[in-house]
Amino acid sequence: MACAEISTEYGAPHSSHETPALAGRGIAATPAGLGLIEQLNSDLPRPRMFGKKRFKALLRAIAPTPLPDQGETIFRALLDHQGSQARRDDVSVVGFEIPPQRG
Repeated sequence: MACAEISTEYGAPHSSHETPALAGRGIAATPAGLGLIEQLNSDLPRPRMFGKKRFKALLRAIAPTPLPDQGETIFRALLDHQGSQARRDDVSVVGFEIPPQRG
C-alpha cells in the first residue's frame, strides 16, 4: 500500500507498508470532519452527535456482513439518528477488504 498526501507532487517518493495481520479483514476509512460523526439528532431533548463511539460500535457490529450490506446499514443508522434534523455536512465512508494471503 502506498501512502501519500493529496498535496504530494506526482512522482514524489513515498513509503510502502505491509500489514499481513489485516489480510482477510475489512477497512473503513473516513475523512477528517466526517459529517456522519458530527450529525446531530433533533428528536432527542438534548441533541447529540452520532459520535465516534457509536460509529466504532456500529462498525464492530456489522463487520461479519458483506461490504454492500455494511454500506446500507451505515446509511440507515445515519438516517435513523438524523431524524428530522437537516444534514450538517457531506458524509463519506470508504470501505474495502484486504484479500487473504495465498500461500
